[in-house]
Amino acid sequence: MKKIHLIPSTLLIISSVSYVALEMISIISSKSSFKGYFHTISELSTPIGEKYRGIESNFSPLSYLFNSILIINGIVYFIGISYYIIKMIKPKFIPLCLMMSTLTGIGTILVGFFHSSTNPVFIHYVSTALVFLFGNILPIVMSFCTSKNTIIFKIIGISGLIAGFFCLILPKNIIGIFERFTIYPIIAHEIVCGITLLKDPSEKRLESINV
Repeated sequence: MKKIHLIPSTLLIISSVSYVALEMISIISSKSSFKGYFHTISELSTPIGEKYRGIESNFSPLSYLFNSILIINGIVYFIGISYYIIKMIKPKFIPLCLMMSTLTGIGTILVGFFHSSTNPVFIHYVSTALVFLFGNILPIVMSFCTSKNTIIFKIIGISGLIAGFFCLILPKNIIGIFERFTIYPIIAHEIVCGITLLKDPSEKRLESINV
């Protein structure tokens, strides 16, 4: 089992790339084609015939495909990022980082199971907020808890939080594109962690915790 680190590493990379690919396929298959990137992730996850913001949606014919990759990515995120944290983060910060990775992973899973028209509706929006918030705060926190990827993690987290702020203040007809800039940093975080874990993290952790 010396190469067990390759399991979470590979899963993180494949799951992240799959999310981007399947999201693009779902968007291209929508009635708006590439303009679908201006539609929200919540609308993309709403099945045809279900209501989105009180109006029957006919936007996303592949909503079930998109929701499936959300669930899978949430599970992989929880397993892979938690493994990275345990192996690479200074011990005293592990509980805090694990809490945030757990909330992000579970939030992603719940977004996949509970789309915007699923009752109770608040589960979808609370879960989305958890992902946007903790998924982008975590890389920033991790940048102070390890000697690896510190600058990259800061850039990832800060860019995601800035995009999230714009989601709160911009018109609803364009916030979808800024939602992507909130989500893609989280995906980038997964990829960076996955690539870092390709090499046995045991020696790297010793280096990190002694800095």
